[in-house]
Amino acid sequence: MLCLGYPTQEQKTKPLRPRFEESFIISQDRYRHFERPDFERLYRQTMEDLAKTGQPQASTAEFLWRVYQRKIGASFMIEMTRSVRAILHAWNDGTGS
Repeated sequence: MLCLGYPTQEQKTKPLRPRFEESFIISQDRYRHFERPDFERLYRQTMEDLAKTGQPQASTAEFLWRVYQRKIGASFMIEMTRSVRAILHAWNDGTGS
């Protein structure tokens, strides 16, 4: 997703989140399959930062499950799922244009 615009004053002063290591982001010729230790290493800094702010998580898996639930339960995602189903239904029934 590409977002264009200017940062608000709050965004200008807010410290940036650290980026993930390149080895987790860049793939060549095929996607990498992540195992549990990979996710734990990937999110180690996030988990430490949450603990420092008084928001400790029970585990990396619990943290990622909460993020997943928040994303798929968002109204945008619910509407996206509904509209994709409608498009696929029209496509499969031959009623699409």
